[in-house]
This record gives sequence, structure tokens and C-alpha cells, in this order.
Amino acid sequence: MRYFITGVYGFLGYSTAKHLLEQGHTVVGVDRLKGAVSSKAHRVQDLARYTGRFQYRECDISRWSETENVILGANPDVVVHFAAQYSVPHSTPVMHNYIQSNLAGFMHVCEGSKNGNVKRIVYASSTWVSDHEMPWTMYGASKQFNESAANIYSRQFNIETVGLRYGSCFGPMVRNDVGPYIAARRLFRKEPHPAKNAYIYKSAFLDVDDAVGATIAAINCEVPKLHNICTVVADDERHNLTEIVRYFEKETGVPAVWQPGYVDPGPGGTPTKECDELEMLTGYRPRFKVEDTAVRFIDWFREEWTHERIR
Repeated sequence: MRYFITGVYGFLGYSTAKHLLEQGHTVVGVDRLKGAVSSKAHRVQDLARYTGRFQYRECDISRWSETENVILGANPDVVVHFAAQYSVPHSTPVMHNYIQSNLAGFMHVCEGSKNGNVKRIVYASSTWVSDHEMPWTMYGASKQFNESAANIYSRQFNIETVGLRYGSCFGPMVRNDVGPYIAARRLFRKEPHPAKNAYIYKSAFLDVDDAVGATIAAINCEVPKLHNICTVVADDERHNLTEIVRYFEKETGVPAVWQPGYVDPGPGGTPTKECDELEMLTGYRPRFKVEDTAVRFIDWFREEWTHERIR
């Protein structure tokens, strides 16, 4: 099988590409290394080992002709779409990034897939999108747009589209600007954790291996209708970042320091039903509890911390 993966050097794109390559498939990956906000050098080097089955194309998906040409040239069986401006605090430049990458970029990938007669698109949505309320972030709004656009392409052009509402994904090799990484760095530096909503608000956390497992299952499953959406969470519960820090404390023996005014929200995840929906559609159910992922992450972070202190 030939796969086309956007954002191939991102956290999920790289992890999914590596899995497919290890299974003997061919992957054409696109990304934008020029002007990237985080280092992707180690992922570039790792995927380059798969000579003959991995091809990389520098591509800005916000440019239509560039995107169409690379999809048509790749001639893939399946498109897996990860490339996007991820969720960050609002600013005017970020707003433009959402328009260019998350809106125009997604449309370009869908239109290029249509012109290339691609059978299935598996794409990244987010738990910031809800069936019960309007999104309250620009990132969530952009992902809701993607779900609506995918539904249109499936209905009008018979493309099977599967949107996965990924939770906050972490694990070994995660970006250094996500919540668990920043929290671990504060712990190791003995810096105080801030009294902010991120440590109180309950959200879906997801192990990277479960994200890949769900993606592969969505690629291969028999879908009941042309457009399908399901939510991926770590263990059918919502957790806050404070709970993640507590798992870090337990694993490392290092006590966390908190800013004055911080109020501990207390333990206990909030159960949900999304894993049932995922399993019914794809046959896959996430394997890792959040506490297990926290242990796996800290095992990796200890070595990462050594390198970070040197840097």
C-alpha cells in the first residue's frame, strides 16, 4: 500500500509513518521544514533510514498547486492528514496560521485527494470539537470546519473520510511545548507550577502508541458510512494536568512546587464513552492508562533532560 502523510515529521505523523514503514508499506511524506517552530532533525534522520520506501517532499499545504502536484505525483491509496497549526494562545499571526493551514490546507488536501482518486482520507480532528456545544477556541472552530468539509467531500465525491478527535497526545519524543513536557521540566528544575486553568481543567490525554494504533485501525477498518467521526482518549476518562504531575512525582520521587494561590482540584478522572464508539467503528481500543503513559514518558524524559541541561 502507498500512503501519503501530511505533517510527516510532526509527533503523530512521524510515529504513524514509522509504523507503516516497519510493516513494509511505502510512505510519501510532506512537511514544511523551512521555518519550523520546533526541531525535527532526529525524526528526519530516523525516517531517512527507510531508503526506497520513504520519500519526502517539502510542501506548504496552504499553496494549492503545490499540494495538488505532490498528491498526484505520489498516487497514494490512502491519505493521512496531520499537518495543522496546533492549539496555542490566540494572536493575529496564529489566526492567519489557522486560516492558511487548518482551513485552506485541509481543503487543498481534500481537493487534491479527489483529483487523485484517493479512496480514503483519515484526518486529525480534536477533542476541542464537541457534538453538544459550539467550539470556544479558534483551533476547535478550525477542526469543526474540517469535519464539515470532509463530510461534504464524502457525500459529493464518494471519498471515505474518517476523522479522529485525538486527545492531548504525549509520550516519548513529544514536542517540548506541550503541557506534560513543560510540567516535567518544571518538576526537574524545581520551578513552581503556575496556578492556571491548564492544571485544573479536565481534558483527554492520549498515549502516542494508542494514537498510532487508532490511526492504523481507522485506515484499515470497514466503515459503515462514507464519513465517520469518533473520539480517541487514553482510558475513557478526562484528567487534569495536576494529576499528570502527581504521577510524575510518584515515579521520580521529586516533589512538585506550586505557586501561591494554587488550589489542588483533587484526584479522579471523569468517565466518558468515546472508547466504546472508537471500538465499535475500528475494532481498536486504547491500551494505556494515563498513569502508564506518564511512567513511559518520564523514562524517556530522564535522558531528554540530560541533553536539555547540556543544551
